[in-house]
Amino acid sequence: MRSRLQTFAAFANSLLPIELDILQSVQRFEDTERSRILDTISANCSRIDSFLPYDEEIDKRKYSHLKTWIEERLEAFDVDKEFAWLSAVELSVHSDAIHSDDEKRLLRMFQGADATSYNFLKLYDLGRMFRHYLHVRMRYAEHKCVTDFLAVHRTSYEYARLVNDKLHQATEDIIAQYTTNSTDSMRWEQWLSAVFYDQSLDGYNRNLALIRLIFIAYNYRRFDLLPDKFDYQEKLLREGKFYSRRLLLNFYSQRLLMYARQNELEKATYYGYLSIRAENNDYVYYVNNLAAILLRQSRADEALKVLRQSLPLARKEQNIHNKIGNAAYICLAYNQLGQFKQSVTHARTFFDVYRKEIFDHRWHLFFSAWLEALLGSGDFNAMLRLAQQQQLTDRNTVYQKSPNYLPSIPWMLSLAGYRLEKLKFRQISQQFYDDVLQLYHQHGSSLPASMSTLFGSVRRHAPEVFDELKGLLQKRGIMGGY
Repeated sequence: MRSRLQTFAAFANSLLPIELDILQSVQRFEDTERSRILDTISANCSRIDSFLPYDEEIDKRKYSHLKTWIEERLEAFDVDKEFAWLSAVELSVHSDAIHSDDEKRLLRMFQGADATSYNFLKLYDLGRMFRHYLHVRMRYAEHKCVTDFLAVHRTSYEYARLVNDKLHQATEDIIAQYTTNSTDSMRWEQWLSAVFYDQSLDGYNRNLALIRLIFIAYNYRRFDLLPDKFDYQEKLLREGKFYSRRLLLNFYSQRLLMYARQNELEKATYYGYLSIRAENNDYVYYVNNLAAILLRQSRADEALKVLRQSLPLARKEQNIHNKIGNAAYICLAYNQLGQFKQSVTHARTFFDVYRKEIFDHRWHLFFSAWLEALLGSGDFNAMLRLAQQQQLTDRNTVYQKSPNYLPSIPWMLSLAGYRLEKLKFRQISQQFYDDVLQLYHQHGSSLPASMSTLFGSVRRHAPEVFDELKGLLQKRGIMGGY
């Protein structure tokens, strides 16, 4: 490809499949060459690592014009950009400095918007301010336009506010269960579903309801609650409703998580790569999710590649949960590649800087990776010292109550004891077997999907123990897919 099309190709390859569905639904090109270019973009959007070339015989100005057209059309649908614009206009109204073009656009919104608009709550609040601006200036016609909107939609606004407050109440229960397993959040499921499907409500509240339904599904491992919700969300997105790049990337990431739980790892990987096609505030989180799926497939080289690409953003990441996860997955990727010294160095360096934060957030994942790195390095006594210094056994006992618990830390420490000949073959095999049976029953006659990564660690460091464990479990009809 000539350099003159490289910029356009990079732009086109950053687009997402649903964005192209939106664009195709509104394009009315009479120029067949523009249509051909758009068709090529559509085909490429659904690909991850191979792309069709763009026709170099077409006038490059058409590529430039099409790029502008794409940006303008997507911006017109983008609810985040609309919200940013409304916020800017709110400031200009507050400071008596609204521009005439913004005023015209705002008045058109009051004439055409309704209570189902994504940013209805923001628009209504702005209308309450804007009416004062207009009234004191005796702008009677414009004032009537705004007050009519407020009067017609007052009941809808008050209801949407009540829903928003109740969503916050639901969130308290849901997050409390996620973090401490101390509440029952399933009682919110039916109401949240009703909110999500309520076509009379604004999109913002409906999206908040969906996010909370996803939390509930993970709290209870009830992933059967999600597919119909995601299918409906996808329909809305394809129609250009409730669209923004941020929401679309999140949609792809949630698809990854759903397919990961169903152990459909190829589909999960596909959506994971879509979720990192553009950078945003959640980019490190999306990278971590994709890396976890790649590691479950023993694709550590790919995982390390995407993790390294995210490092500049990971270093600036304000969400410490994501920052620790990124460091831990880098160590796990090194471990899977047999690069244990690099893993130990990375873990120790990170721990020296973020010790308190690790214990406050993701100590279990982090130390699981670090202990395996030490195990692979043959530094078994260092593992035992680290566990004693950081009280990992006691912490692990408390953490067993978590719905996301895996016996990673006790297994790594037992493997160290086995290599030091403090544990016999039968002892460690029986311990692992008992732990797996306990997990199997706790999770409703199934194993957590992430268990495959832990099995892989055992196979790397003690293949004879893994083979014995696998044989014992297969006699019980467990572990057939591992």
